[in-house]
Amino acid sequence: MTGRRILILVIASIALIAGAAGVASTVSQSSRSPFVAGGEAGTLGDAAAPERADDAGEGAPPSGEPVDGGGLPPVESEVTAPPAVERPAEPASEVGGRVEGFPELIPIVDGSRIVSSAVTADGGRLQATLVAEASVAPEEVLASYRRDFAMLAFAPVEAPSVGGSTALTFTNGTDSVLVTVTGSATGGTTYSVFGMFDVGSEG
Repeated sequence: MTGRRILILVIASIALIAGAAGVASTVSQSSRSPFVAGGEAGTLGDAAAPERADDAGEGAPPSGEPVDGGGLPPVESEVTAPPAVERPAEPASEVGGRVEGFPELIPIVDGSRIVSSAVTADGGRLQATLVAEASVAPEEVLASYRRDFAMLAFAPVEAPSVGGSTALTFTNGTDSVLVTVTGSATGGTTYSVFGMFDVGSEG
């Protein structure tokens, strides 16, 4: 091979290498993001930035406010004035039922069996007691009294109890009702109610 032919081959090889490099550079440039920092199209950071919450919708409600169609409205207990408590003509008691003159504002848990009840007046105060049995758990008995007395504006307060019992005192002004519940071996509840009410002086 003459020196001239060798020179021609070297020049051709250099040209091929330069052409391949140019093609690679073009491909690399075309794969880059069209966003150029500081350019009119904006920077890459601007394009990738998430949409702000306050720009998501013009009518979006402020945080903490209900959205139309979402959630349930708050439940408000309807409070009514408790029925008047009348002084009994004389002390009375009954076994197996609700004695005559027992205050109407003291509810009885649905399905209960009344063991005994009594009413008596001492000065300007009336005392009412009741013992009953229910087939539901102690927590359900207390929950029932919470609901019923809440509608009469009686506020519940935990009261001391003994022997595995739980007690709540419900108060409204000078009137109060103590409810004590004790679980039974059958899964039911024995509960007692002791109420004191202002009925004014006799005569």
